[in-house]
Amino acid sequence: MLEAFRALAIRVDIGVSYRDYPALLSETKVAHSKYSRSEFASLHEDLTNSLSEIVEKYEFAMEVWKVQFSNSRSTPFVLSATKPGIYSAVRSKYPDVKVDALDVGPLKGPVIFIPTVLKAIWSSAEEKLDAVEAQAVSF
Repeated sequence: MLEAFRALAIRVDIGVSYRDYPALLSETKVAHSKYSRSEFASLHEDLTNSLSEIVEKYEFAMEVWKVQFSNSRSTPFVLSATKPGIYSAVRSKYPDVKVDALDVGPLKGPVIFIPTVLKAIWSSAEEKLDAVEAQAVSF
């Protein structure tokens, strides 16, 4: 089951397209769902909770990435404070992500570049996965 998580982490690390990401995420979620229903999962709640957190991180990355394709052509790669929903979620979950100030066309004020956010989310997920794998070795 951890193989599905590691496979997603590796694909993200070497480069995955927006088109391929949902299928990879789906495979990981299926593996997680099967694991979550196992007796082992119920006996090791801390491990199970950590895996759920990893899935949530990858799902959040998908939400952020979707914004890139729903933004206007003039601002496709940024999250703007003028659209507070996802911007605020990123600031809350990843407060160390760099915020830039832009004054370009319709975009004025603080922004976060989507590739920067994705990198931060995926790095956080991989760090959590490394910890889970280290913990799983003891079982």
